[in-house]
Amino acid sequence: MRTSSLVSFAAVALVASLNSKHASACEAPLCWSAIVTPQSGSSIPKSTSAIPFRGFGTTPTIAMTGNVVATTVIDDPNVPDWKLLVPSSPLVAGAYTVDYNEPCPAPATLISRAFTVTDDVAPPTTLGSLRGDSAVTGKVSVGNWGGSCSAEIRALSFDLVLDKDSTVADLLPFTRFQIKVDGALALQTNYGEATRNANGEVVAARMVSACDARNKDDDNGPVLGDHLVSVSAHVAGASSDPPSVTAYIRFRCDGGFMNLPMDTDGGVLDSDGGPSDTGIGTTGDNGGVSDADSRSSADPGSGCSGCAIARAPRTSTPFAFLAVGFAGIARSILRRRRS
Repeated sequence: MRTSSLVSFAAVALVASLNSKHASACEAPLCWSAIVTPQSGSSIPKSTSAIPFRGFGTTPTIAMTGNVVATTVIDDPNVPDWKLLVPSSPLVAGAYTVDYNEPCPAPATLISRAFTVTDDVAPPTTLGSLRGDSAVTGKVSVGNWGGSCSAEIRALSFDLVLDKDSTVADLLPFTRFQIKVDGALALQTNYGEATRNANGEVVAARMVSACDARNKDDDNGPVLGDHLVSVSAHVAGASSDPPSVTAYIRFRCDGGFMNLPMDTDGGVLDSDGGPSDTGIGTTGDNGGVSDADSRSSADPGSGCSGCAIARAPRTSTPFAFLAVGFAGIARSILRRRRS
């Protein structure tokens, strides 16, 4: 019995120790806030076919002058974990509210937002042209998966801006953007997260790239250097999307940030107008680290742009198997002692 007790105690202690280490990692929050569109004061067109939301247990309703509009709820076929509130008949121009129960913090709180339905808007056909803008080097808060959930690092940050030729501007409340760097997914926004700058241009997202030695647990963003950046957009409920747009951008922390000129074939040009031998996706003497193996630890499926993301906790199933294994050893020892 003494042997059995010692082995059982060792198993429990090991599991407790491993789970203690596991608990030190950044874990998912105990409560997830609902993400509901549109925001207060937004204007949406009568042609709106679906209102996206991520409810975490709550389903919004829309109403016009106090009368609830008939809707159905379907899964968003393009975005996991999101749903679409589909009006049973076309919306008409006027003042509306969207109402929902915010689950965090408990108990749930009723939220009501006012928005306006305006004239029809044609589906977007172009995103215009893309450029990096408003570049700043300084301290920024990023996600950290090692335990703190967020960290402050010195980094380059800049806006990804679509010019005024973009036809998606009037549909921003229901638009989400996906950003790829050198063909790899770097981040994606939530619906309605994009904004406009002072010139009325669409700011699809803000990019971040760490300047100094990288902590593997931080959301460092793409490495510094020359990169091909592409932006694509999806409007909730749309059956097709406008073509993506691309730009060559030099990520530098020492004031050398710039948009690189492109030729008609999509290649990058030197400042003298000739073909560049710059290797896209490479790093070099760019005012910061050049660790080619350092990559963003962002979770692209989270839909969080520029914020600390709580990674889903790692499964503790292997710890359970260890406990079962130790229990089996204990039983085997007992059987030998009794025989």
